[in-house]
Amino acid sequence: MKLRYPALFCICLCCGCAGSKQGAATPSDTAEGNEIRIDDHSLQNLMVPEDAVKTVSGYRYVTLTPGKGQKPSHTDAVQIHVHVVDVEGKPVDDQSATVSMAHSTPFLEEILAEMELGQRVRVWGESQTHIWEIELLGIDETFKAPEDVGSVPENAQKLEGIEGMDGVYWRVVEPGHGESPHDGQALRFKASRWKSNGEILESNQTTNGQLVFLNRDNPQIDPIHHAILYKIHEGEHIRIWIPGSLMQTDYDLVEDMWITEYLTQLDTPQELAVPAENVETIEPDAAFMRLLLTQNASKLVDKDVVQVNMTCWNGSTGTLVDSSLLRGQKDIMELTDALGVWLKIMKNAAPGDEFMAWIKASALPESVGMDLTCRVTVFDKITGI
Repeated sequence: MKLRYPALFCICLCCGCAGSKQGAATPSDTAEGNEIRIDDHSLQNLMVPEDAVKTVSGYRYVTLTPGKGQKPSHTDAVQIHVHVVDVEGKPVDDQSATVSMAHSTPFLEEILAEMELGQRVRVWGESQTHIWEIELLGIDETFKAPEDVGSVPENAQKLEGIEGMDGVYWRVVEPGHGESPHDGQALRFKASRWKSNGEILESNQTTNGQLVFLNRDNPQIDPIHHAILYKIHEGEHIRIWIPGSLMQTDYDLVEDMWITEYLTQLDTPQELAVPAENVETIEPDAAFMRLLLTQNASKLVDKDVVQVNMTCWNGSTGTLVDSSLLRGQKDIMELTDALGVWLKIMKNAAPGDEFMAWIKASALPESVGMDLTCRVTVFDKITGI
C-alpha cells in the first residue's frame, strides 16, 4: 500500500501565499550610500541602466542598497519585501512575506540567490512590463530544518499497527500534558515539513493551524497522522520520519507536529439526546432548544440576516456532522421559510445568544436522515444585503 500524501494545510511558504504580512519585516525608505530611492519611480530610473547585472535567465538588476554577509541557500525560508510597479511607475503590488527559496517562482529564487542579507535590488524582466524592487530582510529561522532531518535517530520509535505503512518512525521532542485525545474530540495542530536534505516543503506554523475531529470510523486525515494523533498530548511537539516510498515521491519526509489545543466546543456534547429539564419546546416531539448565553437583545424576526457559528453532531452516534469552526468561516442565515424548522428556532434567539438545539430527523429534510444536536452562536445582524 502506498500513500499519496495529502496536503493538510495551505502551503504558506510559497510565493502564491505571499500575502501574509510580517509585522517585523519593515523595508527601509532610503538606500544608504546610494542616490536611488526605492520609491523613486521617475521614468529615468525605471529604464534599464547600462551597468545592470544580467542573470543566467536574462533578468537584469541593479543594487539600490548593498547587503552584508550571508546569502540564502536553496533550503532556506527568507523574509522579503517586494514592491512592483509598471513601466509608468504606477504601483502594482507591495507586500512583505516569508518565502521558501525552494518553492518560490524560478524568477524570485534566481534573484534571491544573488542577494545578501539587507540587499535591495531593482529588477527588470525580459518583457520589461513590470519592475520589481526586492529587499532581503532576513533568513527565517522559524522554518530551519532540525539537525536530525537527514536520518532516523536511535531514540525514535517505530509506528506500529498500520497495515502497509512500514518504515514510519516518530519521537517526542517536547512532552505535552494531560491525557491523549479520544474519539469525539476536536483539536488544533500545526506542522512543518522538510525533505531529508533540509529543504522546507510547507508549514502552517505561523498560522492558527489545522482543526481536526477524531473519528476512527471516518478519519479526516491520512492513516499515519490519524494514528499518531491518538498517541500524543496537548502541547506536545513530535517529529515524524516518513519514507518517500509510502508517498510515491523521490524524497523522504520529516515533519514536526504540535498539538496546540483541544477544542472542547467541537467535542460531542454530554447531553446528546434531548434533556429532560431546562429545554424549550419549539415544535412538539420534533425540536427543542436551551439558551446557554444571552445578551438580552431583541429576538430575530422574519427577513433578518445573521452570521452564526454552528456545529452539529449526529444525535444518535455523536459523530460530528459539520461545523463552521472547522471550515473557518461563519455561516450566513437569512430567516425565511426556506430554513424550515430552523426558522422557528432562530426566531427564539437574538444577536449575542448561544444555544443548544435538538432536532428530530422527522422535522428535517429527508436528505439529512438523522437526528441532529447543534450548538449555535449568533452574531450581529447583517444589513445592506
